[in-house]
Amino acid sequence: MRIFMFTLLLSVCAHSAQAAEKVTFSKKHGKWTGECSISNMTDKETCKIILDLSKKKPNAGHFSLVTFADGIGSGLVGSPSITIAQLRVDKNRAFVCQGRFCDFEVNESVSLASQLYTGKNVAVVITTSEGVFDVEADASGYRSVYDAMKKAGHIKTPQQPGRDT
Repeated sequence: MRIFMFTLLLSVCAHSAQAAEKVTFSKKHGKWTGECSISNMTDKETCKIILDLSKKKPNAGHFSLVTFADGIGSGLVGSPSITIAQLRVDKNRAFVCQGRFCDFEVNESVSLASQLYTGKNVAVVITTSEGVFDVEADASGYRSVYDAMKKAGHIKTPQQPGRDT
């Protein structure tokens, strides 16, 4: 009975999420995915770029870096719950966040978006109660997805993310 209730709850939540948003753009490049959607409640479009940091090994955890295409929000999400995480693009200063909802400050998000756009390599070290997860990824997918969003008209800023217009 518990499994049935859990499955039912998951399907209701998934259906509610689909009904609340209409996807207007989707592009994948390697481990990077760009997606724009319009909320049915607000009619506002939101675009995000997601880096899948999961490893294919059993018990390796499942994590993602989520950045909003406007550059003003980013964070790491996943399970098991994050205690502390460190993210570095190339040889730049590392960004650090703590807690289950590992969000970066707005000024850090703007800087991170700029570094991801011009960078080559992303290194992430995530510490959880179950261990340390160390992942590296190619940063070029961020630029590819961002440029495709911009070309399709979903990003209105004239310059790359994190740059003043």
